[in-house]
Amino acid sequence: MTSSSQSQPEWQQWANVSLSSRMNLPDVPGIYAVIDAAGEVWYVGKASNLRTRWGGRSHHRYGQLSRQNKKRNYQIYYCPYLLGELDFQEKHYIPVSSL
Repeated sequence: MTSSSQSQPEWQQWANVSLSSRMNLPDVPGIYAVIDAAGEVWYVGKASNLRTRWGGRSHHRYGQLSRQNKKRNYQIYYCPYLLGELDFQEKHYIPVSSL
C-alpha cells in the first residue's frame, strides 16, 4: 500500500466523520473503514452511496459499533471511488486489516 509517509497508514489521509455524525457522509460511492481512537481497524467495506449505507441504523455493524462508541470513539474514514472500481478497491483494502 502506498502513502506519502511509510509510517502513516493510507486511511489517515482520507476524509472522516465520527460515527455519531455519519449522516454527514457524502452522497457518493466509496470505500470506508471504521477506525477507533487507538487506530485499530474494525471494519472495511464498500458502498454505492456512503450516506445511504450508514444512514439510520441499517448498517449490519451499527448496533455493535454504537454500543462501544463511547469507549472506542469510532471514526468512519472514507475515500470516494467510481462504482466500477468498488469491488477492486474493497479487495485491496480488506486483506490489509491494519490499513
